[in-house]
Amino acid sequence: MWSFFIRGLAAAFPAVSTPGPLQAFYLAQALALGWRRTVIAAIAPLLSDAPIILLVLLVLTQLPAWGLSLIQIGGGLFVLYLGVSAGRAFWQQEQVGGKNAAADDLVVMTSWQLLGKAVVLNLLNPSPFIFWSTLLGPILIEAWRISPLHGLAFLLGFYGMFILGLALIIILFGKTGQISPRVNWGLRGLSVLALLGFGGYQLGLGVYRLLEFGRY
Repeated sequence: MWSFFIRGLAAAFPAVSTPGPLQAFYLAQALALGWRRTVIAAIAPLLSDAPIILLVLLVLTQLPAWGLSLIQIGGGLFVLYLGVSAGRAFWQQEQVGGKNAAADDLVVMTSWQLLGKAVVLNLLNPSPFIFWSTLLGPILIEAWRISPLHGLAFLLGFYGMFILGLALIIILFGKTGQISPRVNWGLRGLSVLALLGFGGYQLGLGVYRLLEFGRY
């Protein structure tokens, strides 16, 4: 059982360290709202991955190949929406010239609203689907066939390390942004560009793949 727990810990490292829309979203919000309000969003994968796991293990393997493309297109549009929202807030803050004058849609956002956006983002992000279908899913099935406790040990190891890693990233982003206004400005601008870049890439790739499927 401990071997599957350790395998879960090991599998969490690439999931945390690989740059993606979720990490870019955390960066933008931690810099705009502070890490204390943002850190609750680190548990978003724990809430969103249950249906993802069920879809991957029970449904996704039987879907036509274009199904993932539709998910990718939806995810790209949502990430672009988050990028535009973060960019608008960043621009409005620059216009008024004050750190405490962030845009209304960011200032009034509670930690739970932030968590809700992170959950939706992760549900529309194709990366968890790919990760679970190629790496995590087979390990979980192997562990569960031995016993449910082995499967739970794997899940505990993975999500324990994954959520801890995301929380540390949020805290690091938030504290780094407090070093100086210039650092905060640069990182926030980078986070906006990252969100727009990830969103555009996912949208373009999803449309391209969907068109490719339509040719055959």
